[in-house]
Order: sequence, then C-alpha cells, then structure tokens
Amino acid sequence: EAELEIEIVGPSSVTEQIGLSDHLLRLGANHVFIDGSIDRKAIASAVEVGQTILVCSPNFGQLDEIIDELTYYYQLSRIEPYLLMNDKKSANQSIIYRDFTKRINVKENSSIRACTETEIIESGCRSLIGNETKISNLFQRKDICKIFINGAITERSFSKISDSFFSFTGEMILSSPLHLSLRNRDIKKMISSLKMKVLHPFRLVAIGVNSFAVNGNHIDCDKFRNTVRNEFPDIPVLDVREAR
Repeated sequence: EAELEIEIVGPSSVTEQIGLSDHLLRLGANHVFIDGSIDRKAIASAVEVGQTILVCSPNFGQLDEIIDELTYYYQLSRIEPYLLMNDKKSANQSIIYRDFTKRINVKENSSIRACTETEIIESGCRSLIGNETKISNLFQRKDICKIFINGAITERSFSKISDSFFSFTGEMILSSPLHLSLRNRDIKKMISSLKMKVLHPFRLVAIGVNSFAVNGNHIDCDKFRNTVRNEFPDIPVLDVREAR
C-alpha cells in the first residue's frame, strides 16, 4: 500500500474562517479551534471568537521578551467589557446612553463619539491619529460622561493626549483592547487609573509553552514552564511537550 499524503487547507480570510466555524457548529461541533497569528487584523480579534489560548516558543525571542509579550496580552484580557446599565436617575439619561451604545456598536462608519447626560456628540474623527488636539478637548469637558475611541491608540498619540486621558473621570470605551499599541507600563497605568471598558473583550483562557525552537535557541523546558506559571498564576499554563 502506498502512503497517502494529506494536506488540509482552510480559508485564509477572517470572514471565511468565521463562516466555516459557524458551519461546523451547525453540523454539531461543540468547539472549533483555529490556529493562527494574533494581531488586531487577525481572527483572534474578531467579535465571534469566544476564547483565546496563546502558545509561545523561543522562536519569538529570549525568555524575558516572551514574558513581556505575554504580559501585554494578559493585561489586555483584564479590561472589562462595556455593559449598558439602566440609570435610575433619569429616564432621559437612560435613553441617551442607550442611543450612544447603539451607535458605537455599528461597525460601518464608526467614529469617535462622546455623550453627556443630555446629548450625543459626534467628533467627525474616524481615528485618534492626527486628531489628538480635537479629541483632547472632549476629554477635558466636565460634562462628558462617556467617550468611545475607535481605532488604534499608538505611543505617539498617547504622548500627546495622556494628560487629558488621566484627568477624565467618565467611561472611556474602546472597540477592542488589541487597539492599544502601547508599552506595558502605560497600559497598566490606564487600567488602574481610568474607567476603561471595551466593546469586544479579549478573553485569554490559557497559555501554552513550547520550549523547542526551530532555530536551535531552545529554552530549558522546566525553566520556561515554571517561569510562565509564576508570572501568570491565575491562568492555566500548558506545556505542549510535557506529556511526551
């Protein structure tokens, strides 16, 4: 008997991957696992993805670099989802908040928006980049209750607007935590200092480690596994080679 060589190729685009996953679930699958990269344009940031398992290896870099990268995603997973709460103070205020929530959940033509207790303010800006001064003025207004930031927050934009961020006492809402292209220390400060929420949370449920590197820069498996487990004690850490 001749050996058979099988190659399985899945859809490449996020839309096609989501469509195939939905089809498999309709056929009776309990879970669908998708292997891929992680960035804000990949499947991992899609609304439809329920949970994420990060798998890392020395192919990425040295152990301290891996820990730094894992810390970035761990912090993002700790940002709470934005949920509209019924406000009992005023029926009018509740209507404003509901309309605001409805508008920011529309993917098409989504822009930076803010709201007070009585009105919704359209900034006309699709992105923070290049509009830092205009958006900073919104953060400085005392009557603003909520601000929705669509798109990335980069280190350059953050350096221009951070003072306004940290003086703001309302809710700051992001579409996805993966839009925070910042250093870990800045993300940590934002999480601790701001009422920051996200429409689509990043749900990190486990970390996988693989001590083997194709380039030969292996890491001692015990050291790798134990270091990651010590750094993230509340997340399950799975060694993909431990059972072999």
